[in-house]
Amino acid sequence: MKFFSPMNLWFLILIPMFIAMYILKRKHEEVNVSSTMLWKEALENLEASTPWEKLKTNVLFFLQLLTLLLLIFSLATPFIYSNLKGYSNVIIAFDNSGSMNYKTKSGTKLEDSKKEAIDIVNNLPSSAEVTIIKSSPKAEIILSSSKDKKAARNIINEITSSNAIDANDGAISLIKSMASVNKDIAYYYFTDEEIKIDNVKGQVVSFENVGENALVENLATAVENNEINALATISNNSKEPKNLEVSLYGDDKLLQIKEISIGGEESLNVQFDKVTNNIETMYVEIDIDDSLNEDNRYYSVVNQATRKKILMISERNLFLEKAISLRNDVEFFKTNDANEIKEGYDVYIYDGIMPEELPKEGNVLIINPSLENKYVSLDNEVEGGKALFVKSKVTEYIEGEGFELAKFKPINLNGNFESFIELNDKSLGAVGVVNNSKIAVLSFDIHDSDMPLTYNFPVLMNNLVNYLCGNNIIDRSDFICSEEVKISILSDVKNLKIINNNKDEKTFNTDNEKELIYKDTINPGIYEAIQNSKEINYDNKFSVNFPREESKESNFKNNESVEKSNDNTSVKGINITNLLIILAIILVVLEWFFYIKLNNK
Repeated sequence: MKFFSPMNLWFLILIPMFIAMYILKRKHEEVNVSSTMLWKEALENLEASTPWEKLKTNVLFFLQLLTLLLLIFSLATPFIYSNLKGYSNVIIAFDNSGSMNYKTKSGTKLEDSKKEAIDIVNNLPSSAEVTIIKSSPKAEIILSSSKDKKAARNIINEITSSNAIDANDGAISLIKSMASVNKDIAYYYFTDEEIKIDNVKGQVVSFENVGENALVENLATAVENNEINALATISNNSKEPKNLEVSLYGDDKLLQIKEISIGGEESLNVQFDKVTNNIETMYVEIDIDDSLNEDNRYYSVVNQATRKKILMISERNLFLEKAISLRNDVEFFKTNDANEIKEGYDVYIYDGIMPEELPKEGNVLIINPSLENKYVSLDNEVEGGKALFVKSKVTEYIEGEGFELAKFKPINLNGNFESFIELNDKSLGAVGVVNNSKIAVLSFDIHDSDMPLTYNFPVLMNNLVNYLCGNNIIDRSDFICSEEVKISILSDVKNLKIINNNKDEKTFNTDNEKELIYKDTINPGIYEAIQNSKEINYDNKFSVNFPREESKESNFKNNESVEKSNDNTSVKGINITNLLIILAIILVVLEWFFYIKLNNK
């Protein structure tokens, strides 16, 4: 048995006070007697008896004492653990995702979970084996079938929030897998999400969000007339309206402050206009200490005003020209001579025309290349049909859509390329990296398709330009906590330096490596990846933000396999508080019955 409010046991000091009151209490009764001769003898007998003998036949005293004890123990909120502690193998699973950072009366959801889990370990039989699982950023077993309770407690204490989204499905799969092998197994799952694990004995200790929370949902920036306009979205998840200060910072310097009033359960856009463009990073912050502080900031790497230069080498392609000229962040140039091109462009588009050599710098889009080209391996031309956009880094918003075309040359994919357009399991669109240059290929003539007549075409071209205008280090600049960052390595770079959100530097040996997977993005902030080659230096910043889906209210209905609590003092088990109160009421009734009976004698 465990007491969730053991401090209330201090009321037990009332017991000796209560007993003393009965011992010292004098009870006078008027009686008519014929003589006082026997008073002396009666007084001697009374003095010879101890004070405790007054209590021997006092039924009301014992009833009142027991009632007082029951009420004091009910204030201590006693719980009796279930019989899971008798199982030979116990799994303790933790949801340590970002939402478990929500504050409670005594800490956070995760901290409360760890305290209850340690109590569970302490109450297990010495022969019981403990397995510990955490579910974020990925589900993994961090202690397997150990009888060492001290090691289990240490590992539980070391669990920290990942600030990422949960992988509860993966943790559930692990539990089911272990339960299928060992039937004599039970689990405890600490989470604030709705969890149900069928056909496995166990208990879910669930927490709802109990406090109010406001957050910065997003920060968008746009460059206009060499100035930055920023738009921040602020949300108030509580029911009560709030007055907030919203601060905009650029390169860690305060730029603007705005005061807003936001209603309960409302979102509001806050505009910051005409911010100087001489900055690289921004973040928006709200000045509130609420139930979840991790979402009070949002970081962003600013889209710099430097315009990218794009050169198209083509006889004529109005569709392509129109799609690219819609962008105001590029300078667009055209020529029809592939071999009289000077260096200095960010993107080269070869439409039906191929040079003798590709540029040494810059990225390339090749459209309708010939079979004899030495850059892309193609098969003989085949009949077309309905082509589909497949999942890739350049098919966002159009994945699963399609278009008709007359003919194309299938692309022979290798390890450097991935397909983004397919027809009959053959690729006719691919992207990849060759000699540190990004290359995109469309192996058909755009004029032989209806793609330019669909809304997919401008979206695809916009995605391709975004992909090709970026440098060769990182594909994008925004990530969420614990997300892996893939960093491409330049050919003549041996060391890559990464500066994290706390300005701590770490150097990685990248000799003979093509890519580095950086995983240490547990905390929100601005990160920087730096690599220096003999010819060019690349300095890339990227932002890491707390996942906003973890800020949502936990609002699920209870079911048979879920214990739901509204505060930080709940745990699965048998709460006997109400039972003690009912027994106390019964004793009060009995006391009244005996009191009436004794006074009627």
